[in-house]
This record gives sequence, C-alpha cells and structure tokens, in this order.
Amino acid sequence: MAARASTDSPCWLNKGAPEWLAIGGLVNRTDGSLGAWQGGTAWTIRPTDGALLGVTQIYSGTILVASPRGDLLAVTIPYKMTLWDARTGAVKTSLRGEQVTSVTNVAFTADGKELVVVRFSGVIERWNLKDGTLVKSMTVP
Repeated sequence: MAARASTDSPCWLNKGAPEWLAIGGLVNRTDGSLGAWQGGTAWTIRPTDGALLGVTQIYSGTILVASPRGDLLAVTIPYKMTLWDARTGAVKTSLRGEQVTSVTNVAFTADGKELVVVRFSGVIERWNLKDGTLVKSMTVP
C-alpha cells in the first residue's frame, strides 16, 4: 500500500518524504481511528476526513505490527522484540527470548493477549503479553 500526496487531500503523510511512501501496515482502532505505520513512525488518522490526529516516533527499531485494538506496536530491535504504547511512544516491555537471531515476522493473537514471534533461525516463540512470559518456544526444521 502506498500513500500519495496530492494538492486536494491531506498531505501530512508525505511531509519531508518522497512523493510515494510505502505504508508498513494499517489497523482500525476500537475508538474508530486508523493507525498506520512505516519504519519507526506511527500515525493516528481520522478516517472520515484523513485528518492527522497524532504521530508517534519510535526512537529505536522498526514497527512490524499493531495489536488488534491498535494500542500496542510490536517493534523489532535486532535480536529482540519490544512493545510500545502506540499513542505515547513509551516502551511497555521487552520480550527477552532467543538473543541469537533476528526477528523475521510477528503476529498478535486475535484477542491481543499473546504475541507470536518468528526468528530467522526457525525458532517460534509465543508470549503472554499480560506478564511478559514466554508461553512456548519451538524450532521448525
């Protein structure tokens, strides 16, 4: 998905960026707003008119996915996962699983209570987000 600035639509997304900007992901939040992210920046958008409601900068790492409610961002910093508050940019917790290989993919469970982390080494980790504990770890051959 790409956002394109034009003279007749809000162009806040492209300030200081090239004409085309790839969006890493998009989530409908429970409050009715949209959350979009790319790299280390997340935007809160009012879908009725495209107005920018807020910008969250992640000072380190890359945003991979937002929780189903849009309140948490799963951010990878080489070899570890961190969870950030999507509105404030504050780090909520770090998940300290395998520290040897990079994260290649992540997904929140539908209820948003767990995070599944896939690593380059083939290790798959399932995390309980309430207390930050590793529920299960397995290696795919």
